[in-house]
Amino acid sequence: AAAAASSLPPLLPLPASLQPQLLELLSLLLRQLRKLEMLPFSSCTAKKSTAHLHKRCTEHMHLHRRRSERYMQLDGRCTERYRQLDTRRAERYRQLDGRCTEQYRQLDSRWAERYMQLD
Repeated sequence: AAAAASSLPPLLPLPASLQPQLLELLSLLLRQLRKLEMLPFSSCTAKKSTAHLHKRCTEHMHLHRRRSERYMQLDGRCTERYRQLDTRRAERYRQLDGRCTEQYRQLDSRWAERYMQLD
């Protein structure tokens, strides 16, 4: 590894003292990867892996379902609150509109009286 380290150009800006350790770590990693490639693929491992994935997926779906239910509850509350606010706002507008209409009617009748007097 030391001979290989001296022949390689510096790939990373590492201190020279750390480069041999890095190469040793990389060669160890490569050996482990080669061992994994040589292992036969076990159907038992595949079943365990699939069961584990299925369990995690089921847990995820359960969380998603709970989150969806929570959103629906919140959405229902917000919709109800909006409906109440909207009803109150509509009532307030009706009251204001009634007052404005009444004021306009009074002004209109005063103008009509004044116009009749001028005529």
